[in-house]
Amino acid sequence: MEMGMSEFRQITEGFCKQAGIGDSLSIVKGNAFSIHGCLAWLHYLPETDGCRVILDLGQPRHGFPPTLLRMMLEFNCANESRYCPTLGINQKDGHALLMLHPTVSGLRKATDLYTLLELQLKPVISAWTACFDAVDIDNMETPVLLDRGFV
Repeated sequence: MEMGMSEFRQITEGFCKQAGIGDSLSIVKGNAFSIHGCLAWLHYLPETDGCRVILDLGQPRHGFPPTLLRMMLEFNCANESRYCPTLGINQKDGHALLMLHPTVSGLRKATDLYTLLELQLKPVISAWTACFDAVDIDNMETPVLLDRGFV
């Protein structure tokens, strides 16, 4: 397990260096940083030798009408990405959260953390925030989001 945490630390340090974040130790410890206008957190998951990436997408303008909740559930159930993305609602502040669960080895071998967070997530964040603005409390029409794929 310690090897995994060591790798997670190295991966996070590399991301911070590429992203121009000076205090990588703070990020490794789970403190927030900003990316694409969202607060984000990284957490190491020793049980799975994985990483949880949490992105705060903010509070939808109209709250969470049934149409939006249905879209979020459909996204959770239909998505087949290797990052196991999940949408949820923060109980404390009512913000929408996007959580990813890449493996540490996947971040080392397949897609580095910088590419995932800086390049691949940008259109996903933009699509969901646009969706939050488009869903109207009285409108039961579901906006088109993205195809069923992820990053």
